[in-house]
Amino acid sequence: MFSSNSNDTDPASTEDSPDFSKPWELSDVVLVVEEEKFHVHRSMLAMWSPVFSAMFTAQFKEQTAHEIPLPGKKAAEIKEMLLVIYPIFENQVHWRNFPFLLKLSKEYMMTKLTRKCERFLLGILGHAGELCTLLVTAQAFELKELEKRCIEKAKITGFDEIKRHYWYNRINLSNYRAIVEGKITEMERNLQDKNLEMDRLKSDVESLTSQAVKALKELEKITAMIAFGVGKTDRFSGEFDSTVRCLRNSNKFKNLCGPLNSLHSKLEDISNQESF
Repeated sequence: MFSSNSNDTDPASTEDSPDFSKPWELSDVVLVVEEEKFHVHRSMLAMWSPVFSAMFTAQFKEQTAHEIPLPGKKAAEIKEMLLVIYPIFENQVHWRNFPFLLKLSKEYMMTKLTRKCERFLLGILGHAGELCTLLVTAQAFELKELEKRCIEKAKITGFDEIKRHYWYNRINLSNYRAIVEGKITEMERNLQDKNLEMDRLKSDVESLTSQAVKALKELEKITAMIAFGVGKTDRFSGEFDSTVRCLRNSNKFKNLCGPLNSLHSKLEDISNQESF
């Protein structure tokens, strides 16, 4: 379900991996899996798993048994689990082992191993391209932090991309609702931002229109003095303003030539601009 990295190494096959097939470092119990024997330490298993701890401390037959069979398990997977939980070997969770490690950690209630797997999955969330798979995995194994992060990422991911995923229908109802509500909230926020931007642009247009109206009036007054010979002595009188209005109403300013005509036309267009 995930694409693996060819550079990953398989810890179970490295030369430094221990051979659990014989006693070592005071090992005191043997796990029998698919007829293969793993010599391990009761204390180590008990520290990681309350299930194993109960086997070794309660009144179970495993309490004194030297060999403990694990029916239905795969030897390679149990060995990989041991390599991860024994700190001296420093084996890590990776692409190929985390699916079965999560299953084993759930069965044996190995919380610390579960957290190791979750930390690995959180690390690949940003570039894995498997958002739905990670979310469904988080749901199945109660990986709350991963589940939360997947939902947050889904809110900003294209909905078509999510729907095309083959595990889309396995997203549970509560998470699906959280994703949809998040997208609606994001749309409302974007719409609010657009409305604010529209209001700002509208205010700018109104301001520009007001300035154009004033500039047009001043241009017409100056043009009246220069082009139509209106007396300069009447510049600030009511008679002067009346003369300018008459020139405007008779479309005299339409007869201007060259740059004056161009400037007058542009200011007039801006002055008549309707708000939106």
